Amino acid sequence: MKKFLLTLILLTTFTAFAEDVNVTVNGTPSTKATKKYEINEGTEDIAGDKSTLKKTSEQNWKKACNDWRTDFKETNKNNIIISHSCGVMDCTKAGVETTCFSKAKYKVKTLVEE
Repeated sequence: MKKFLLTLILLTTFTAFAEDVNVTVNGTPSTKATKKYEINEGTEDIAGDKSTLKKTSEQNWKKACNDWRTDFKETNKNNIIISHSCGVMDCTKAGVETTCFSKAKYKVKTLVEE
């Protein structure tokens, strides 16, 4: 069973990266169609909730990072996620409250509609 699942995962992964695909129209093989992909990259700001304790602010940032990663995966489930990272946490203190934040980066391979 494990070997079957591994083979299925590998075939699915290979198929997702394939550029040329055989097309069958009404049971008759047609010419090869070429899939075109583009790489999209970007950044997003991530900030945790403010807190009077730095440790709590860091925990709030970690939660915000995990929420972003979960939302990112859900939003991009039809694309191929190449990379996504929350970046490096940085904390600033304003008065008695501390806020932790970072610049998240991502790279996604998407199929171009023609």
